[in-house]
Amino acid sequence: FLRVAMDEQRTHWVACLKTAIKEAKLRSVEEGHQNPVERLRRFLRKRFEAHSTQTVIALIIAINFGANVYAAELLPDSGSEEEFIFEVIEYVCTSIFVLETLCNL
Repeated sequence: FLRVAMDEQRTHWVACLKTAIKEAKLRSVEEGHQNPVERLRRFLRKRFEAHSTQTVIALIIAINFGANVYAAELLPDSGSEEEFIFEVIEYVCTSIFVLETLCNL
């Protein structure tokens, strides 16, 4: 309880305390006083929002699309080396897309 003479003083004190709490929380985050998962999420988000990262992801999407079109046109035999190569490309691209999606959550 706050002992003050008038309601305006109490309102002022409460507002000041709320502001101080918000500033302390922001300082805590800026100084790195957060759990490891949150720090990792912030680090990854900063990296994935970079223009260069988005360009690389777009390039991987284009490569995956091109490989799928080429595989559909080539129609490699089952068990052939070409089929294996296209499967590896597909798995690698899918893995990268899954990681990117998890980092953007």
